[in-house]
Amino acid sequence: MKIVDGNCPYCSSKVEDKPEKVKKDITCQTCGRILTLMPENFYLKQENCEGFKTLEPGLLITFFLSVIVNLGSPFLTAVLAVGGSLLMILLYTNEDLSFLPQKIYDRAAGSSSRLKVFPFEMYLIPMWVGIIILHFLGFGFLKGLLLSVAMMSAAIMSLQANRLYLDNKIATTDLPLKDFKTFCNILINPETAFEKKKNESQGATESATTEQFFSKAAAKKQELDQLKEDEQQSAELQHKRNICSNDRKRWEEDMEKRYSNWLEEESSRLLSEQI
Repeated sequence: MKIVDGNCPYCSSKVEDKPEKVKKDITCQTCGRILTLMPENFYLKQENCEGFKTLEPGLLITFFLSVIVNLGSPFLTAVLAVGGSLLMILLYTNEDLSFLPQKIYDRAAGSSSRLKVFPFEMYLIPMWVGIIILHFLGFGFLKGLLLSVAMMSAAIMSLQANRLYLDNKIATTDLPLKDFKTFCNILINPETAFEKKKNESQGATESATTEQFFSKAAAKKQELDQLKEDEQQSAELQHKRNICSNDRKRWEEDMEKRYSNWLEEESSRLLSEQI
């Protein structure tokens, strides 16, 4: 995760490593998490700008896209949408945009920093693609409707992203781009969005703990059942051995008795012959 204000976003401890010309991954000396140390020219210097400045690429591109769509030029619409999508991707991936003028670069760096912790502005890209397709197909009503939705969404996302970023509510929170449910909760009520996410996370943790508990209980029960089954099999085997031992003993006694009788009869017969 990206370092915020020189502090670890996980444990808030001071990061001793200094930024260099290229970004690199470092390890927090306190919590051991992997952090991303951005290039030295990436960080906004508060003394050189008035507050937090952004380029607002989503809002600007959507606005210019609406102007070009009204001019009726499919080619310029496609060029602007593709170029805007490429710019959003470059900002999202923290690519080096040092070729831009300093004022624009500072705003682009601010947009990239905000987009990294609030990635939902990337949802504008499929809207732009949809506008291009509808523009080429000639569906005027649907094109205007989608353009209005994109414009409103861009404005709301820009407002909420700046608000949450400056309030440090998402500076230490990993928001995956696919978390559409959290995105909707933020647009509806940002005050409770992260509480819902926290509760869901706690619920998932409790569910995992419960599942782990029952899994251990089931494993223990299975182990006890196996032990009981082994003891039962051992007892049955011992019983069979005892039966075999008794049968053998009776057989030996019977053989010994028959041998004694035979020996006695033979002795009597020999004596009678001698007489």
